[in-house]
Amino acid sequence: MLKESKQRFIDAYMDNGGNGRQAAIRAGYSERSAGGTAYRLLQEPEVKAELERRRSNLAARSNYNADMWMNDVQADIHLARSTKNMSAVMRGHELVGRAIHVFDDTSLSETERAASAFLGESMVRSITDNGGIDALTQGKRQVIDLDPQA
Repeated sequence: MLKESKQRFIDAYMDNGGNGRQAAIRAGYSERSAGGTAYRLLQEPEVKAELERRRSNLAARSNYNADMWMNDVQADIHLARSTKNMSAVMRGHELVGRAIHVFDDTSLSETERAASAFLGESMVRSITDNGGIDALTQGKRQVIDLDPQA
């Protein structure tokens, strides 16, 4: 059984989309130390368990699933690309890549690892999706030299 103050924190945390500091303040904890309090509460096993239980219940009541999410993200990437919002395109690629674990070190080729170190993983995945490490930019093939010593 959780204390009432922790229950209020969890309620506020779920209601505000996961802002721990604001949830702590709304639950009645000191505003001055709310960030630290939220961090501490979120580490407590019973708080973690209750948040997981609530998230599971929410997911079970929802008709939304991983396949639907993936389709939505891909549709959003397509829309962002059509409006030339490349930042949103790259963010979409990053979300998809994280979801399917393409950023695990074991999944990257040596060239991709070098590119990742040089450019950052989300940019590499965006480049890879758009025609490989040789990269397509605005429909024109442009070779990128990945040798950092060149």
